[in-house]
Amino acid sequence: MIATATLTKLLEELKNLTDEEIAKLFSEVEVEKSARVKGGTNKNQIIACPHCGSIATVKSGKTAAGTQRYLCKDCRKTFTLETNTIFSHSNLDKRQWYQIFKGIVERSSLATIAEKIGMSVKCAWYNKHKIQTVLLALYGEQDTFQDIVECDECFARLSFKGKRDPDFFITDLRRLPRHRRSKTEKIQYLTEHGYSEIVFNNPGELERLLYGSNFLPGTNRDNVCILSGKDRSGNLYMSPACLGNAEPKHIQAHFKKRFASDTILVTDSSKAYGPFAKSHNLRYEKLASGQHSRGPYSLSRINAVHSNLRDYMPKSGKNLLATKYLDLGLIFFWWQEKHKQLTQSEQVDALQKCIIDNPGVGIITYHQLRNRPLSLDTKGLIPQYV
Repeated sequence: MIATATLTKLLEELKNLTDEEIAKLFSEVEVEKSARVKGGTNKNQIIACPHCGSIATVKSGKTAAGTQRYLCKDCRKTFTLETNTIFSHSNLDKRQWYQIFKGIVERSSLATIAEKIGMSVKCAWYNKHKIQTVLLALYGEQDTFQDIVECDECFARLSFKGKRDPDFFITDLRRLPRHRRSKTEKIQYLTEHGYSEIVFNNPGELERLLYGSNFLPGTNRDNVCILSGKDRSGNLYMSPACLGNAEPKHIQAHFKKRFASDTILVTDSSKAYGPFAKSHNLRYEKLASGQHSRGPYSLSRINAVHSNLRDYMPKSGKNLLATKYLDLGLIFFWWQEKHKQLTQSEQVDALQKCIIDNPGVGIITYHQLRNRPLSLDTKGLIPQYV
C-alpha cells in the first residue's frame, strides 16, 4: 500500500515538472534500471571473487559510498562488484557512467558526452576508449565463417587526429599537419617550431611543404584498408589491415583459420584473395569488375555493412576516428552490428552488463592507451608508434 501511494503521488507530481526535470528523472530511472539489470538487487545472484575466482563469498558491510562489499572465504580478500573493472578508482558516479555508455551507443560526440557527465572532453575520451578496450579484449577474435562468405575491403582516411608534435609531421611524414593555413601562416608555423633552416636555406623543401601533396606516395596509401567479411549466418569480421591496398599476405594474416572447409568465398575482382582461396582449398566465386551479382552470389550483405560503417565513421569532422584507435572504434561497431536487434536502451544495458561481468579484462591506463602502437601494417611508410 505504501509503494502504491508513493507511485500515485509521483505520477501526480509529473504534471508539475519542467521538460528539463522530466529528462533528469528519466535519466535517473535508467540508472536504477541498469543497476537492477546488473543483479544488484538479486538476492540469489552468485558473486565470484575477482581475485581468485572462488564463489565462496559473503556480504561484508558497505563502502563509505554505500556500495555493497563482499568477502571471499578462500583468499580472505574483500571486493565490490566494481573491483578490477574500468569502474575501479573512478571519480564518476553511476549516473555519469550511464551517460557515457548511452553516448557511445547513440554515437554522440565527445563534447556532448563531456557536457552530460560534467567532466572534460579528455575524461570522456579516456573512459570511452576504456570501454572499447574491454570489448576488444573480449571479442577481438570476432567470428569464424560458415556457408557463403562475402569478403571485401573498405577504406578509412589515415588520420593523426590529436597529434600535436610538429617533428612527427615534418620529419617523419615530411608534410605539414592538415590545418587550414595561409602561406604566411605555414611559414610562421615552420619558423616557430625550429625549421628556420628550411624557410631560409632550402627553397625546394619549403616549396614542397607549402604546395606539395599532403598524401603519402603511391596509390591509395593515404588510406587505411579495413578487411571485412560476412556470411549468410550473420557471422562478421572487420579489422584494419594495412595502409593502401591489401596484399595476399594481409588476407592470409587476417582470414586464416576463419573459414570452415565447406565455405564458399565470394569477392570482387581483387587479385589478393585468389592465392588465399587456393591455399585453403576454398571454392572461390570472383565477381567481375562492375558485376553486382552472379546467380546466388553477390556482395550485398558486406556492402550493407560498409554502408552502416560510413555512417558510423565519417571521413571528416569531429567524429573522425584517429587511425591509432581505429581498431577500438571498429570493435564497437562490430559489437553494435551484432546487437542491432536490440533497442538503444537495451544496448546500453547490455554494454554495461558486459563490462561488469568481465572483471580484469582489458584494463588499461591512460599512459598505456596513449602509447599503444598502430594495429595495422604501415608498410614502413609511417612509424608504428605515433
